[in-house]
Amino acid sequence: MTLQQRLWTRDFLLITTCNLLIFLGFQALTPTLPVYIKQLGGNDFSAGLTISLFTLSAVLIRPLIGKWLDTKSRKAIALISVGILALSTAGFYGLGAVWLILLMRVLHGLGWGAATTSYTTIVSDIIPKNRIGEGMGYFGLSQTLAMAVAPIAGAWLLTEHGFQPLVLTAAVFTAMVLPFTLMTATPSKKMKDGGATAPKTTWFEKRAALPSFLNLFCGITYGGIASFILLFGKEAGIAGIEWFFISNAAAVVLSRPMAGKIFDQKGPAWVLFPSALLMISGLLSLSYATTLFSLNLAAFLYGLGYGSTLSTLLAWTVARVEPRRRGTATGMFISSIDLGIGIGGMLLGYIAAHSSYSAMYRFSSAFPVLLLFLFSYHLWKEKRITCPKVETKDIHHIS
Repeated sequence: MTLQQRLWTRDFLLITTCNLLIFLGFQALTPTLPVYIKQLGGNDFSAGLTISLFTLSAVLIRPLIGKWLDTKSRKAIALISVGILALSTAGFYGLGAVWLILLMRVLHGLGWGAATTSYTTIVSDIIPKNRIGEGMGYFGLSQTLAMAVAPIAGAWLLTEHGFQPLVLTAAVFTAMVLPFTLMTATPSKKMKDGGATAPKTTWFEKRAALPSFLNLFCGITYGGIASFILLFGKEAGIAGIEWFFISNAAAVVLSRPMAGKIFDQKGPAWVLFPSALLMISGLLSLSYATTLFSLNLAAFLYGLGYGSTLSTLLAWTVARVEPRRRGTATGMFISSIDLGIGIGGMLLGYIAAHSSYSAMYRFSSAFPVLLLFLFSYHLWKEKRITCPKVETKDIHHIS
Protein backbone atom coordinates (compact mmCIF):
# COMPACT_ATOMS: atom_id res chain seq x y z
CA MET A 1 0.00 0.00 0.00
CA THR A 2 1.44 3.35 -0.97
CA LEU A 3 1.68 6.36 1.29
CA GLN A 4 -1.07 8.10 -0.66
CA GLN A 5 -3.44 5.20 0.11
CA ARG A 6 -3.00 5.34 3.90
CA LEU A 7 -6.17 6.24 5.75
CA TRP A 8 -5.02 6.40 9.37
CA THR A 9 -2.66 9.32 8.97
CA ARG A 10 -1.82 11.90 11.63
CA ASP A 11 -4.02 14.50 9.94
CA PHE A 12 -6.99 12.14 9.65
CA LEU A 13 -6.76 11.29 13.36
CA LEU A 14 -6.47 14.98 14.28
CA ILE A 15 -9.52 16.04 12.26
CA THR A 16 -11.56 13.09 13.51
CA THR A 17 -10.64 14.07 17.08
CA CYS A 18 -11.75 17.63 16.30
CA ASN A 19 -15.09 16.31 15.11
CA LEU A 20 -15.47 14.22 18.27
CA LEU A 21 -14.80 17.23 20.51
CA ILE A 22 -17.21 19.45 18.55
CA PHE A 23 -20.01 16.91 18.90
CA LEU A 24 -19.23 16.21 22.58
CA GLY A 25 -19.67 19.89 23.42
CA PHE A 26 -22.75 20.25 21.25
CA GLN A 27 -24.52 17.07 22.35
CA ALA A 28 -23.88 17.77 26.04
CA LEU A 29 -25.42 21.24 25.85
CA THR A 30 -28.21 21.16 23.28
CA PRO A 31 -30.60 18.57 24.84
CA THR A 32 -30.41 20.37 28.19
CA LEU A 33 -31.25 23.87 26.93
CA PRO A 34 -35.04 23.29 26.75
CA VAL A 35 -34.92 21.91 30.30
CA TYR A 36 -33.03 24.98 31.54
CA ILE A 37 -35.46 27.33 29.79
CA LYS A 38 -38.33 25.58 31.58
CA GLN A 39 -36.46 26.06 34.87
CA LEU A 40 -36.28 29.79 34.11
CA GLY A 41 -40.05 29.90 33.65
CA GLY A 42 -40.19 29.57 29.88
CA ASN A 43 -43.03 27.72 28.15
CA ASP A 44 -43.07 24.90 25.61
CA PHE A 45 -43.03 27.38 22.73
CA SER A 46 -39.85 29.09 23.90
CA ALA A 47 -38.26 25.72 24.59
CA GLY A 48 -39.09 24.65 21.05
CA LEU A 49 -37.65 27.89 19.69
CA THR A 50 -34.21 26.83 20.92
CA ILE A 51 -34.28 24.07 18.31
CA SER A 52 -35.97 26.05 15.53
CA LEU A 53 -33.75 29.15 15.73
CA PHE A 54 -30.63 27.03 15.96
CA THR A 55 -31.56 24.90 12.94
CA LEU A 56 -32.58 27.90 10.84
CA SER A 57 -29.35 29.79 11.48
CA ALA A 58 -27.23 26.69 10.78
CA VAL A 59 -29.01 26.02 7.49
CA LEU A 60 -28.73 29.65 6.36
CA ILE A 61 -24.98 29.95 7.05
CA ARG A 62 -23.90 26.72 5.33
CA PRO A 63 -24.19 27.91 1.69
CA LEU A 64 -22.04 30.95 2.50
CA ILE A 65 -19.48 28.89 4.40
CA GLY A 66 -19.41 26.33 1.59
CA LYS A 67 -18.65 29.07 -0.91
CA TRP A 68 -15.85 30.46 1.27
CA LEU A 69 -14.38 26.99 1.79
CA ASP A 70 -14.11 26.65 -1.98
CA THR A 71 -12.39 30.00 -2.48
CA LYS A 72 -10.39 30.71 0.70
CA SER A 73 -8.19 28.88 3.21
CA ARG A 74 -10.17 25.97 4.62
CA LYS A 75 -8.10 25.85 7.81
CA ALA A 76 -8.69 29.56 8.45
CA ILE A 77 -12.44 29.17 7.91
CA ALA A 78 -12.47 26.17 10.26
CA LEU A 79 -10.59 28.05 12.99
CA ILE A 80 -12.92 31.05 12.78
CA SER A 81 -15.98 28.78 12.75
CA VAL A 82 -15.01 26.73 15.79
CA GLY A 83 -13.93 29.93 17.55
CA ILE A 84 -17.44 31.33 17.10
CA LEU A 85 -18.90 28.01 18.25
CA ALA A 86 -16.74 27.97 21.40
CA LEU A 87 -17.48 31.61 22.25
CA SER A 88 -21.22 31.20 21.70
CA THR A 89 -21.20 28.06 23.86
CA ALA A 90 -19.43 29.93 26.66
CA GLY A 91 -21.85 32.81 26.06
CA PHE A 92 -24.69 30.86 27.68
CA TYR A 93 -22.86 31.17 31.01
CA GLY A 94 -24.73 33.39 33.42
CA LEU A 95 -27.68 34.09 31.12
CA GLY A 96 -30.83 34.23 33.20
CA ALA A 97 -33.35 35.54 30.67
CA VAL A 98 -35.06 33.35 28.09
CA TRP A 99 -34.79 35.95 25.32
CA LEU A 100 -31.03 36.23 25.83
CA ILE A 101 -30.65 32.46 25.58
CA LEU A 102 -32.66 32.44 22.35
CA LEU A 103 -30.51 35.23 20.93
CA MET A 104 -27.31 33.38 21.85
CA ARG A 105 -28.79 30.24 20.29
CA VAL A 106 -28.83 31.99 16.90
CA LEU A 107 -25.09 32.70 17.15
CA HIS A 108 -24.59 29.14 18.38
CA GLY A 109 -26.34 27.82 15.27
CA LEU A 110 -24.18 29.96 13.00
CA GLY A 111 -21.03 28.58 14.61
CA TRP A 112 -22.34 25.03 14.47
CA GLY A 113 -23.34 25.20 10.82
CA ALA A 114 -20.00 26.72 9.86
CA ALA A 115 -17.87 24.33 11.94
CA THR A 116 -19.55 21.08 10.86
CA THR A 117 -19.36 22.09 7.20
CA SER A 118 -15.70 23.09 7.54
CA TYR A 119 -14.42 19.94 9.22
CA THR A 120 -16.38 17.57 6.98
CA THR A 121 -14.92 19.36 3.96
CA ILE A 122 -11.38 19.23 5.34
CA VAL A 123 -11.55 15.52 6.11
CA SER A 124 -12.72 14.87 2.53
CA ASP A 125 -9.46 16.46 1.37
CA ILE A 126 -7.38 14.29 3.70
CA ILE A 127 -8.97 10.89 2.98
CA PRO A 128 -7.41 9.04 0.00
CA LYS A 129 -9.73 9.08 -2.99
CA ASN A 130 -9.89 5.30 -3.24
CA ARG A 131 -10.91 4.99 0.44
CA ILE A 132 -13.41 7.85 0.67
CA GLY A 133 -16.30 5.63 1.75
CA GLU A 134 -14.34 3.86 4.47
CA GLY A 135 -12.81 7.11 5.67
CA MET A 136 -16.13 8.93 5.90
CA GLY A 137 -17.55 5.96 7.78
CA TYR A 138 -14.87 6.11 10.45
CA PHE A 139 -15.09 9.91 10.60
CA GLY A 140 -18.82 9.61 11.23
CA LEU A 141 -18.22 7.23 14.14
CA SER A 142 -16.84 10.14 16.15
CA GLN A 143 -20.29 11.72 15.92
CA THR A 144 -21.98 8.47 16.93
CA LEU A 145 -19.74 8.09 19.97
CA ALA A 146 -20.47 11.65 21.08
CA MET A 147 -24.21 11.19 20.57
CA ALA A 148 -24.15 8.06 22.74
CA VAL A 149 -22.19 9.59 25.64
CA ALA A 150 -22.61 13.37 25.73
CA PRO A 151 -26.41 13.72 26.26
CA ILE A 152 -26.26 11.42 29.28
CA ALA A 153 -23.24 13.27 30.69
CA GLY A 154 -24.89 16.62 30.03
CA ALA A 155 -28.08 15.60 31.81
CA TRP A 156 -26.02 14.40 34.78
CA LEU A 157 -24.07 17.66 34.98
CA LEU A 158 -27.28 19.70 34.82
CA THR A 159 -28.93 17.65 37.56
CA GLU A 160 -25.97 17.34 39.91
CA HIS A 161 -24.06 20.59 39.38
CA GLY A 162 -26.33 23.00 37.50
CA PHE A 163 -26.36 24.71 34.13
CA GLN A 164 -23.27 26.91 34.50
CA PRO A 165 -20.74 24.05 35.04
CA LEU A 166 -22.35 22.27 32.09
CA VAL A 167 -21.82 25.32 29.87
CA LEU A 168 -18.16 25.63 30.89
CA THR A 169 -17.54 21.94 30.24
CA ALA A 170 -19.10 22.13 26.76
CA ALA A 171 -17.13 25.29 25.97
CA VAL A 172 -13.83 23.67 27.03
CA PHE A 173 -14.45 20.65 24.80
CA THR A 174 -15.17 22.96 21.87
CA ALA A 175 -12.16 25.20 22.51
CA MET A 176 -9.88 22.15 22.56
CA VAL A 177 -10.54 21.83 18.83
CA LEU A 178 -8.45 24.94 18.07
CA PRO A 179 -4.96 23.53 18.84
CA PHE A 180 -5.73 20.25 17.07
CA THR A 181 -6.80 22.19 13.99
CA LEU A 182 -3.59 24.24 14.03
CA MET A 183 -1.59 21.00 14.12
CA THR A 184 -3.37 19.64 11.03
CA ALA A 185 -1.83 20.01 7.59
CA THR A 186 -4.53 20.79 5.02
CA PRO A 187 -4.08 20.67 1.22
CA SER A 188 -3.15 23.91 -0.49
CA LYS A 189 -5.60 25.67 -2.80
CA LYS A 190 -3.49 24.57 -5.78
CA MET A 191 -3.82 20.93 -4.75
CA LYS A 192 -7.58 21.33 -4.24
CA ASP A 193 -7.98 22.89 -7.66
CA GLY A 194 -5.79 20.27 -9.30
CA GLY A 195 -3.79 23.05 -10.90
CA ALA A 196 -6.78 24.24 -12.93
CA THR A 197 -8.41 27.63 -12.92
CA ALA A 198 -11.39 27.56 -10.60
CA PRO A 199 -14.77 28.22 -12.19
CA LYS A 200 -17.09 30.90 -10.96
CA THR A 201 -18.24 29.78 -7.52
CA THR A 202 -21.98 29.50 -6.97
CA TRP A 203 -24.11 28.69 -3.97
CA PHE A 204 -25.38 25.48 -5.57
CA GLU A 205 -23.50 22.36 -6.66
CA LYS A 206 -25.56 20.41 -9.18
CA ARG A 207 -23.74 17.12 -8.64
CA ALA A 208 -24.50 17.23 -4.90
CA ALA A 209 -28.23 17.74 -5.46
CA LEU A 210 -29.27 14.08 -5.85
CA PRO A 211 -27.44 12.67 -2.79
CA SER A 212 -28.61 15.64 -0.72
CA PHE A 213 -32.23 15.17 -1.81
CA LEU A 214 -32.08 11.45 -1.03
CA ASN A 215 -30.56 12.30 2.34
CA LEU A 216 -33.54 14.56 3.05
CA PHE A 217 -35.72 11.43 3.24
CA CYS A 218 -33.33 9.89 5.79
CA GLY A 219 -33.49 13.07 7.85
CA ILE A 220 -37.29 12.98 7.89
CA THR A 221 -37.29 9.48 9.40
CA TYR A 222 -34.69 10.48 11.98
CA GLY A 223 -36.76 13.54 12.87
CA GLY A 224 -39.54 11.18 13.88
CA ILE A 225 -37.14 9.11 15.96
CA ALA A 226 -35.45 12.01 17.73
CA SER A 227 -38.68 13.89 18.45
CA PHE A 228 -41.11 11.16 19.44
CA ILE A 229 -39.36 7.94 20.51
CA LEU A 230 -39.75 8.75 24.21
CA LEU A 231 -43.45 9.50 23.75
CA PHE A 232 -43.84 6.31 21.71
CA GLY A 233 -42.36 4.34 24.62
CA LYS A 234 -45.03 5.73 26.94
CA GLU A 235 -47.78 5.02 24.40
CA ALA A 236 -46.60 1.43 23.89
CA GLY A 237 -45.97 0.87 27.60
CA ILE A 238 -42.32 -0.07 27.07
CA ALA A 239 -40.03 0.57 30.04
CA GLY A 240 -36.36 1.33 29.42
CA ILE A 241 -36.91 3.24 26.18
CA GLU A 242 -33.37 4.66 26.50
CA TRP A 243 -32.09 1.29 25.29
CA PHE A 244 -33.29 2.29 21.84
CA PHE A 245 -30.45 4.82 21.59
CA ILE A 246 -27.84 2.32 22.80
CA SER A 247 -28.89 -0.38 20.32
CA ASN A 248 -29.18 2.17 17.53
CA ALA A 249 -25.69 3.56 18.23
CA ALA A 250 -24.19 0.05 18.36
CA ALA A 251 -25.67 -0.74 14.95
CA VAL A 252 -24.31 2.48 13.45
CA VAL A 253 -20.83 1.69 14.80
CA LEU A 254 -20.95 -1.77 13.23
CA SER A 255 -22.38 -0.69 9.89
CA ARG A 256 -20.40 2.37 8.84
CA PRO A 257 -16.89 0.92 8.33
CA MET A 258 -18.29 -2.08 6.45
CA ALA A 259 -20.55 0.10 4.30
CA GLY A 260 -17.62 2.36 3.50
CA LYS A 261 -15.47 -0.50 2.26
CA ILE A 262 -18.29 -1.83 0.08
CA PHE A 263 -18.83 1.65 -1.36
CA ASP A 264 -15.14 1.99 -2.21
CA GLN A 265 -15.05 -1.40 -3.94
CA LYS A 266 -18.43 -1.58 -5.68
CA GLY A 267 -20.14 1.81 -5.63
CA PRO A 268 -23.17 3.35 -3.88
CA ALA A 269 -25.89 1.04 -5.21
CA TRP A 270 -24.46 -1.98 -3.39
CA VAL A 271 -24.96 -0.17 -0.08
CA LEU A 272 -28.06 1.96 -0.62
CA PHE A 273 -30.43 -0.83 -1.66
CA PRO A 274 -29.91 -3.11 1.38
CA SER A 275 -29.53 -0.15 3.74
CA ALA A 276 -32.84 1.41 2.70
CA LEU A 277 -34.54 -1.96 3.15
CA LEU A 278 -33.07 -2.19 6.65
CA MET A 279 -34.45 1.27 7.45
CA ILE A 280 -37.89 0.21 6.24
CA SER A 281 -37.72 -2.99 8.31
CA GLY A 282 -36.59 -1.07 11.37
CA LEU A 283 -39.37 1.53 11.17
CA LEU A 284 -42.07 -1.07 10.55
CA SER A 285 -40.74 -3.23 13.39
CA LEU A 286 -40.72 -0.20 15.66
CA SER A 287 -44.33 0.60 14.86
CA TYR A 288 -45.37 -2.86 16.12
CA ALA A 289 -42.95 -3.03 19.07
CA THR A 290 -44.55 -3.88 22.42
CA THR A 291 -41.59 -5.30 24.37
CA LEU A 292 -38.06 -4.16 25.15
CA PHE A 293 -36.67 -6.94 22.95
CA SER A 294 -38.74 -5.91 19.93
CA LEU A 295 -37.79 -2.28 20.56
CA ASN A 296 -34.07 -3.12 20.58
CA LEU A 297 -34.44 -5.22 17.44
CA ALA A 298 -36.14 -2.33 15.64
CA ALA A 299 -33.46 0.09 16.86
CA PHE A 300 -30.68 -2.19 15.63
CA LEU A 301 -32.26 -2.65 12.20
CA TYR A 302 -32.88 1.07 11.81
CA GLY A 303 -29.35 1.89 12.99
CA LEU A 304 -27.81 -0.49 10.47
CA GLY A 305 -29.80 1.08 7.65
CA TYR A 306 -29.58 4.71 8.68
CA GLY A 307 -25.88 4.62 9.53
CA SER A 308 -24.94 2.96 6.25
CA THR A 309 -27.19 5.16 4.14
CA LEU A 310 -26.01 8.43 5.64
CA SER A 311 -22.29 7.69 5.36
CA THR A 312 -22.69 6.32 1.83
CA LEU A 313 -24.61 9.34 0.59
CA LEU A 314 -21.98 11.65 2.10
CA ALA A 315 -19.12 9.69 0.52
CA TRP A 316 -20.99 9.67 -2.81
CA THR A 317 -21.48 13.43 -2.60
CA VAL A 318 -17.76 14.01 -2.03
CA ALA A 319 -16.78 11.56 -4.78
CA ARG A 320 -19.10 13.15 -7.35
CA VAL A 321 -17.72 16.68 -7.13
CA GLU A 322 -14.37 18.24 -7.90
CA PRO A 323 -12.18 18.92 -4.83
CA ARG A 324 -12.56 22.69 -5.31
CA ARG A 325 -16.36 22.33 -4.96
CA ARG A 326 -16.41 20.14 -1.85
CA GLY A 327 -17.21 23.02 0.49
CA THR A 328 -20.40 23.91 -1.34
CA ALA A 329 -21.35 20.25 -1.78
CA THR A 330 -20.77 19.43 1.88
CA GLY A 331 -22.81 22.44 2.99
CA MET A 332 -25.71 21.31 0.82
CA PHE A 333 -25.53 17.76 2.14
CA ILE A 334 -25.41 18.64 5.84
CA SER A 335 -28.21 21.19 5.39
CA SER A 336 -30.38 18.42 3.95
CA ILE A 337 -30.01 16.54 7.25
CA ASP A 338 -31.18 19.54 9.28
CA LEU A 339 -34.05 20.26 6.89
CA GLY A 340 -35.13 16.64 6.94
CA ILE A 341 -35.14 16.48 10.73
CA GLY A 342 -37.13 19.73 10.88
CA ILE A 343 -39.66 18.56 8.29
CA GLY A 344 -39.91 15.17 9.97
CA GLY A 345 -40.62 16.67 13.37
CA MET A 346 -43.47 18.79 12.02
CA LEU A 347 -44.98 16.41 9.45
CA LEU A 348 -44.77 13.26 11.53
CA GLY A 349 -45.90 15.14 14.62
CA TYR A 350 -49.03 16.20 12.75
CA ILE A 351 -49.69 12.59 11.74
CA ALA A 352 -49.14 11.35 15.30
CA ALA A 353 -51.55 13.98 16.64
CA HIS A 354 -54.29 12.66 14.35
CA SER A 355 -53.56 8.94 14.77
CA SER A 356 -50.87 7.35 16.97
CA TYR A 357 -47.11 7.13 17.21
CA SER A 358 -47.25 3.58 15.90
CA ALA A 359 -49.12 4.73 12.80
CA MET A 360 -46.68 7.61 12.44
CA TYR A 361 -43.68 5.24 12.27
CA ARG A 362 -45.46 3.06 9.73
CA PHE A 363 -46.03 6.16 7.63
CA SER A 364 -42.39 7.24 7.96
CA SER A 365 -41.27 3.94 6.41
CA ALA A 366 -42.56 5.34 3.10
CA PHE A 367 -39.62 7.76 2.89
CA PRO A 368 -36.93 5.08 2.45
CA VAL A 369 -39.23 3.63 -0.22
CA LEU A 370 -39.16 6.99 -2.00
CA LEU A 371 -35.37 6.99 -1.67
CA LEU A 372 -35.20 3.58 -3.36
CA PHE A 373 -37.57 4.64 -6.11
CA LEU A 374 -35.64 7.81 -6.97
CA PHE A 375 -32.26 6.10 -6.79
CA SER A 376 -33.52 3.27 -9.01
CA TYR A 377 -34.78 5.83 -11.51
CA HIS A 378 -31.37 7.48 -11.44
CA LEU A 379 -29.66 4.15 -12.15
CA TRP A 380 -32.09 3.38 -14.95
CA LYS A 381 -31.49 6.78 -16.48
CA GLU A 382 -27.74 6.29 -16.31
CA LYS A 383 -28.01 2.70 -17.60
CA ARG A 384 -26.39 1.28 -14.47
CA ILE A 385 -29.27 -0.79 -13.15
CA THR A 386 -27.12 -3.95 -13.18
CA CYS A 387 -24.84 -2.34 -10.55
CA PRO A 388 -21.45 -3.19 -12.12
CA LYS A 389 -18.30 -2.97 -10.07
CA VAL A 390 -17.11 0.62 -10.05
CA GLU A 391 -13.56 1.70 -9.38
CA THR A 392 -13.30 4.54 -6.88
CA LYS A 393 -11.54 6.73 -9.39
CA ASP A 394 -14.63 6.56 -11.59
CA ILE A 395 -17.27 6.99 -8.87
CA HIS A 396 -17.68 10.70 -9.51
CA HIS A 397 -18.84 9.86 -13.02
CA ILE A 398 -21.98 8.17 -11.64
CA SER A 399 -24.19 11.22 -11.89
